[in-house]
Amino acid sequence: MNVISASKLEKLNEELAVAIGFFDGVHLGHQAVIKKAVKYAKKNNLISVVMTFDRSPKFVLGKVKADSNLTTDDEKFALLEEMDVDYVLVLEFDDELLRMSAQDFIDEYLIKTKARFVSVGFDFRFGYRGLGDCNVLLNHGGFAVEITEPVMIGGLKVSTTEIKKYRNEKKNGKIEEMLGRTL
Repeated sequence: MNVISASKLEKLNEELAVAIGFFDGVHLGHQAVIKKAVKYAKKNNLISVVMTFDRSPKFVLGKVKADSNLTTDDEKFALLEEMDVDYVLVLEFDDELLRMSAQDFIDEYLIKTKARFVSVGFDFRFGYRGLGDCNVLLNHGGFAVEITEPVMIGGLKVSTTEIKKYRNEKKNGKIEEMLGRTL
């Protein structure tokens, strides 16, 4: 697996199956999104790509503290490599990306990079003020879109927020259950 920038991805000149998200913790919900892209890529002779960000969008927007991530970049990359991802594209979450419209994001990071399949979670938001959502992707055309519904365990949605809550309560068994692996 290679970690690359958008300019290097464009130079590959290959068609892609892309999973998009920050994927902090690479929990069972994230794994479901990523597995769909990897499976589609293998079935259709495409390159699988996880598109992620150098910083949490929630951090950039001031919704979480900088040190609150569940995984470091290196840990995340190691987990993605175990999932048989071909490339990880790390986008710099800067002011330019923050102000980019949903359409510009699609044009720049999906159309320009030859995405043929896009996998996202049900609550995926993108573009300026989060105005882009799953429906915008579905209505765009040019690539297939698969939306992963929430993964539930014991009536609770598997989420980074829930895992962080369990981390604060030191409930490692619950954390491992939602991560799908031991700590």
